Amino acid sequence: MITAKELDVPTQFLTKIVGISFSSNYPDNIFAIAQEVAMKTARCELVREPNNVHDTNSIRVDINNVAIGHLPRLIAMVLAPSIDKGNTWLAEVDSIVISNENINKPGLKINVWRQQNATL
Repeated sequence: MITAKELDVPTQFLTKIVGISFSSNYPDNIFAIAQEVAMKTARCELVREPNNVHDTNSIRVDINNVAIGHLPRLIAMVLAPSIDKGNTWLAEVDSIVISNENINKPGLKINVWRQQNATL
């Protein structure tokens, strides 16, 4: 099994948000923020969930103070210890992803970066 210490952690990266389809108002919740995403005004926050029963490294993604989904498990495994040490990781919505095969099932990609002067 790979440990967080074995991975090279970039200071900035693009990732998808997982679990967004579990929301009771999906996909309307994603389409509702489309204009804010286009204008880069959607407020995105990463929230540690150390008591999450499915993954103690869990990092929830909130947009405009509403839980949307989570960072993928491997990314959370790497970022959680850094966040727990007091480092700040920021995020912004990069894009709404819509495939031709599933136009009614949008996804989200976010840009994540470590605040300057933070250390792993």
